[in-house]
Amino acid sequence: MFGHLPANQLSALHVGALQRAWRDRLAQWSQRTSTSALRRILRHIAVITGNAEIKIKLPRPGKQRTRTATDEERARIWAWAKPELRFCLICWTELGLRFREPLRIRPEDIDQEKRTVSALTKGGKTITLPVPRKLEEFLAAFAPLTDGVPIVTQIHGTPADPHDYIRSQWERARRKAGVATDLRIHDLRRTLATRLYRATLDPKIVQQALGHENLSTTSSYLAPLETPELRAKLESITWRWKQ
Repeated sequence: MFGHLPANQLSALHVGALQRAWRDRLAQWSQRTSTSALRRILRHIAVITGNAEIKIKLPRPGKQRTRTATDEERARIWAWAKPELRFCLICWTELGLRFREPLRIRPEDIDQEKRTVSALTKGGKTITLPVPRKLEEFLAAFAPLTDGVPIVTQIHGTPADPHDYIRSQWERARRKAGVATDLRIHDLRRTLATRLYRATLDPKIVQQALGHENLSTTSSYLAPLETPELRAKLESITWRWKQ
């Protein structure tokens, strides 16, 4: 985080510089998550060094995003997507993985017998999910694949880091599909969470699918109902009034 700077030489100036860098490149919720982790680190540093704890404030939480992708938007982006992006689209929309997570999946991470896929997630943890039928059919066209090499890299055909390439491919496909710029890759994860909850009415299932430790995190992913849907839900309740 601070290079080779000894813990006892850490100052409020160093911490302030890090927070400014986060403000420049992270969304508000990500700033808040990172700052919360930093506060725990600073508290620990104060204990082991005996120095006064460097106090920092948590940023205010940003407005919760509610954007989800429609079936039409997803179909239009799929039509313009190259094969390596299509692999990621399946992982984002049907497995609810975060942007980077499909980029690390290798052939050996897919258990053909159990029909599961394991992906490395935040904090170095691994989540194991059922393989969607669409993913099975998609990968069959590229068999055999070589173990030890990310699937995205093999589909693309180069050993280069696919991070920037996949993001640029997403922007290209979104633009050519005529989908609004406010749709982000992470919104596909929210789309799955919202649809899964409405299909099951069980937040625990959504929590398991997204790999969240806390149910409160899962609830922040669920988009609110549109007014007509809310009206239908309210009107479905029968009230008994005394005459």
